[in-house]
Amino acid sequence: MGERVVSVDRSFNLTGIWNGIYNYPAKYEIPESHFLATLIEFGGSFSGSIHETMQRRGHRGVKAHASVNGKRSDDLVNFVKLYEGGGLSHSVHYEGHLSLDGCEIEGHWHIPNEDPAQIFAGRFLMIRRRSAKTQQTMVERFEHIEP
Repeated sequence: MGERVVSVDRSFNLTGIWNGIYNYPAKYEIPESHFLATLIEFGGSFSGSIHETMQRRGHRGVKAHASVNGKRSDDLVNFVKLYEGGGLSHSVHYEGHLSLDGCEIEGHWHIPNEDPAQIFAGRFLMIRRRSAKTQQTMVERFEHIEP
């Protein structure tokens, strides 16, 4: 895979409300999870919160809240989601790329583990909330992304 050469308008920032979706490894047969992220970016760093309804076994239907802290450099977006309460207390690491129009972030997530065979990981897509069609567009786009 070659090096990404993308020029994202430097005036973009991630501040806003984002609809998101992420999946789990196929072998676990867990439905995709949807989330709502509120982000505030300042000087290449950002923070915020995520609200979601868990889909994985043992937590299915549980409303979860997480804090988010990250950095953006051009199109590269990295952040850590840290669950707060609801019986969850782990972190999830995200790395993705911001689209040229500054309205989508697409990439991969993982839960760190010292044993590489035990790393839990998947894909994610976030779309900046612009209209009522955002949720449907997000699901349609996510279904066509290569793993």
